Amino acid sequence: MKDFSLKGKTIFITGSTRGLGWAMAQACTTAGANVILHGRSERSLRARVDELKSKGGNADYLAFDVRDREKVESAIATIEEKHGAIWGLINNAGLLNHGFVTDQTAEDYEGILDVHLVSPFILTREAAKRMMNNEGPDRGRILNIASIAVNNPRPGIGNYTTAKSAIIGFTRSMSADLGEYGIRCNAIAPGYFLTDINKERLNDQSFVDKINSRTPAKRWGEPEELGGPAVFLMSSASSYVNGQTLFVDGGMSHFS
Repeated sequence: MKDFSLKGKTIFITGSTRGLGWAMAQACTTAGANVILHGRSERSLRARVDELKSKGGNADYLAFDVRDREKVESAIATIEEKHGAIWGLINNAGLLNHGFVTDQTAEDYEGILDVHLVSPFILTREAAKRMMNNEGPDRGRILNIASIAVNNPRPGIGNYTTAKSAIIGFTRSMSADLGEYGIRCNAIAPGYFLTDINKERLNDQSFVDKINSRTPAKRWGEPEELGGPAVFLMSSASSYVNGQTLFVDGGMSHFS
C-alpha cells in the first residue's frame, strides 16, 4: 500500500495563516512535512510557525503579497536555498471582490485572476522546474484550490467563479505538461466551510439554512476536514492521481 507519510518533504502553502490554508498546513505538518507557511503579516506567520513547532512540527514562513510579481517569482528559489528540494506546492491564497456583473469593471476581473490564476501559474512554473530534479519516478505534487462555485455558482460572484473555473483548466493542463516527469497536479474544490472568511454569511441564517438544505451532509464543513484530502494528494498514496478535481463539499455538487 502506498504511503500517506510526508516525512521530510518540503511543502509550500500560500495563504496559510488561517482558514483552509491553515487547516491544510496543520495536517501536512502532522503527516511529517516541513511546511512553509505564507501570508502578508510576519507577526501572524511567526505565531503560526511557533504554534506548529510547539507541537513538534517543522515549519518556516515567507511573507509577501501574491500580487507582487517579483516576490512571487523568487519565492520557490528562496525556499530551495534554505530548505533544499521542494516536494509540494499548494496554491491556496485567495481574494474576494464580489459584485453583480453590471457593477463590475475589467479591473475587478483582472485583480481576481491575478491572485487566483497568474500567481499560481508563476509558482507552479518555478516549483516544477525544481521538482524535475528530484530523484525517483515520483518527484512532486502541485495542488490548486478551486471552489464549489464552479458547479454551483450564485449571483454576484462572477469574477470568483470565473477564476476558480480557470484554475481547474490550468490544473488539467499542468497534469498533461508535467505528468511524464512524475509531478502530479490536482485540485480540491471545497464546499462551504466554517472559516473566518465566511463569518458574514454565517450571520445570515436564511443563507445558512439554504446551504444546509442543498448539502446532503446537512451541515457546513469544519476546516480540519480538508486536511485529509490535502495530505492524500500531497503523498505517495496519490502517485497515479493526476489532473483531477476532488469536490470536498458534503455532496453538494452532486445534489439538486
